[in-house]
Amino acid sequence: SQHAGFNAICPGITFCDASCGGTCAREFRSPTLSDQQKETLLDEATRLYSQSLATHDGAPADSKHLASRAAEKYQLLVDDGVRNSKLYFNLGNAYHQSGRVGLAIANYRRALRIDPTHQICLANLEQVEAAAGVKPGADTSTASLIDRFRVFNQWVSRYIHPSTVGAAAVLLWICVWACIALRLLRVDFPRKTFAVASLLLFITTAVSYASSVESLRRQDTGILIEPEIALRSGDGRNFSSTAQWQDCEGQSVTVLHRRGDWVQIRGSGQAGWVPADAVEVIGA
Repeated sequence: SQHAGFNAICPGITFCDASCGGTCAREFRSPTLSDQQKETLLDEATRLYSQSLATHDGAPADSKHLASRAAEKYQLLVDDGVRNSKLYFNLGNAYHQSGRVGLAIANYRRALRIDPTHQICLANLEQVEAAAGVKPGADTSTASLIDRFRVFNQWVSRYIHPSTVGAAAVLLWICVWACIALRLLRVDFPRKTFAVASLLLFITTAVSYASSVESLRRQDTGILIEPEIALRSGDGRNFSSTAQWQDCEGQSVTVLHRRGDWVQIRGSGQAGWVPADAVEVIGA
């Protein structure tokens, strides 16, 4: 059965364009739509998606078409530079309803990169990946200790927002210096134990926060959006095929290089070149 989160549309989307910096954008894009045009697109997309849900049981083909139109309008906002978790969540829902599993997974993951504590988005992502038989997470065949720490940190981020972790790191750093100041003032209390504990917790939270911020900026993760992919030895169709992947839509891969209209990816222990339009790069 369909998860309740697929019926949810996040209201109150802030039209933050790429010029605002931070986690709202990955690269500068000059917006071409006015705020009024953005509001109109958002209203139309939400209306179309609601109609898609209303006709899901009685007219599946019409429902899919309406969801596809809604996704196109949400996508226009993204292409114009709007970057926030609510919009990506709505776009992921629309793509899922229209049958574009790979694009749905990619946009759910974009939403979670900005707001990893978005529980409905996380539930939708897990359900879509499970239904599609997609192994969650990026390729771990060559995962290092750092990669494994990132995976653990992502799990922590589901319940504690990175901004909260960053604030805790600042407070712990203040505690360390407070212990030093109290030592200089010869205040009698177990300052050494307190200082060591504060320092260890500071290091842990600071590394966790740095890892979360770094994961927001990484642009080397891609989601396959085609059901079949032919890996090639070079960046062109004239190069020989080295592997053929079946039923791979939605699978995470690592993007190694970009060259023209081709990208080199690695997944399941194999590497090769594929057309750029077969991979949705997270963070791009």
